[in-house]
Amino acid sequence: MEEQNLIIDRPPKFNRVKLPKGLNLSKGEMRKIMQFRDNPYISSYSDFSMIGSGTLEKEKHACGVIHEILKF
Repeated sequence: MEEQNLIIDRPPKFNRVKLPKGLNLSKGEMRKIMQFRDNPYISSYSDFSMIGSGTLEKEKHACGVIHEILKF
């Protein structure tokens, strides 16, 4: 018999992402956000040609570029 809702499957409470009140995410969505957040930041001004397409690093870099554009 498989056990459901094991402690190891839950996102750690000490490493939570603070979300607006009323925004409820599934465990999978929360894991994805935490994984994205914990991924190292790649400067939007650095050479990103070595980053493979469709990777988490490329998405983090793209978010950094958009953030820089919207900042001004």
